[in-house]
Amino acid sequence: MLGGYTGTIKIVASAMLANVSSFAGNFLQVDAIGPQESINVSSFPVTLAPPAVSSSGTGNPNYSAYARFINTTTSLQALNVFNPKTSGKKYEFYSARLFTTDATTPLGELFYFTGDDNNLANNIPTVCHTIGGPASASNSTYSDGVGGNNTGNFELLDMPANTLIDLLAFPDKVVAPPGNNVELLINSGVTGKNVTMILKWNESQI
Repeated sequence: MLGGYTGTIKIVASAMLANVSSFAGNFLQVDAIGPQESINVSSFPVTLAPPAVSSSGTGNPNYSAYARFINTTTSLQALNVFNPKTSGKKYEFYSARLFTTDATTPLGELFYFTGDDNNLANNIPTVCHTIGGPASASNSTYSDGVGGNNTGNFELLDMPANTLIDLLAFPDKVVAPPGNNVELLINSGVTGKNVTMILKWNESQI
């Protein structure tokens, strides 16, 4: 190799990837050097780490819970997703989106806590985004006025008006085993605003 390689390199595909979620983690890299270049041969072969793969591309079924408030009656809105203790699955949250028309710089917060279901006042359906995916055992609830148990916040942001913000932008994520809650909350000093809240996650067997 130190004298320079003048042969032919043939690259033959031995398998075709049918699952698009696998594409980002499988690639070929070829490093070429000139015939007069000196290299440290002891450093080869090099182990290549695959690039990070978005949580939505893992192949696990994806879900979301969505709440929209028009002309809010209080200064606090919350969206909570509970992973039941008997679900047998871990929930990997990869998106927590907030939107508000409030121009007083309200505080957007993301909470994670272990215990009983936070179970806010109103139930909403959990939507599966994977065709043929199983129904989720999660309990998704929301409230205009009561946040329930909102201890253990790990992300907070001053919210601009009329701008969609994601508090869990890739590659950030939070994994909730059975018996845990993830709550998205917005708190301000005014009422009469419009608020949209979305939590997205995938589920995998433990």
